[in-house]
Amino acid sequence: MERPSFSFIICAYNEENYIGPCIDAINVEMKLYNGYYPFEIIVVDDGSTDGTWLKACRENVRVLAEAHKGISASRQKGLQEAKYEYCAMIDADDRMPRGWLEIALNSFEVDPTVVAVSGPIRFYDTPEYLNTAAKNFYKLARFFHQWYPTIQGGNYIAKRDALNKAIAYNPQLDFWGEDTYTAVKLAAIGKITLNPQMVMNTSGRRLIQSGAVKTTTQYIMNYISGHILKRPVLFKHEDFR
Repeated sequence: MERPSFSFIICAYNEENYIGPCIDAINVEMKLYNGYYPFEIIVVDDGSTDGTWLKACRENVRVLAEAHKGISASRQKGLQEAKYEYCAMIDADDRMPRGWLEIALNSFEVDPTVVAVSGPIRFYDTPEYLNTAAKNFYKLARFFHQWYPTIQGGNYIAKRDALNKAIAYNPQLDFWGEDTYTAVKLAAIGKITLNPQMVMNTSGRRLIQSGAVKTTTQYIMNYISGHILKRPVLFKHEDFR
């Protein structure tokens, strides 16, 4: 039986302060398996003007340039270049906890119809009350997921063939609604699992700078419109760096 293999795709725009720890965390995670699983790390630089490119250039990292600024175009670029069976879409400010991969892989193994697995996020740089709120938010997300599939944009892993077959990325979606669009596309060809144990550590800087209520409302609006109208209702977004 062929061993599962993984392409970790990190989309980055002006992330010189975060990209190093993100890559380090992936390497620490993969060392747990002593080379058993083939893997690669791909960083898609989305037109950064800081030192992101230099910080991402590591021995085991491929750094690609994407001319079209926007998260969907960057994810598509990474997917096109990925060579392994599973594609893990990671945000540049993520810090993968130990055991993340095993939890994700188990979800695929227990159900062969699963094409993608996603999980909640935990903020490592916000007051604890925001993490408590996030836990409750994902409880609701799991409930509504039964009828309106969702994924967490910076914390999911999907089969490469499924992403390609579903045409899972729309380059016109720069930020808002891109994860709902991908969820809708993938759910049409297979099952998406939301695993509450598949937690990803990430930055809560958008919540802090834009406000938790405003940011959550914007996500919910685009989640609903993505399913009902098949498009986001918001397009303009701010880059928090």
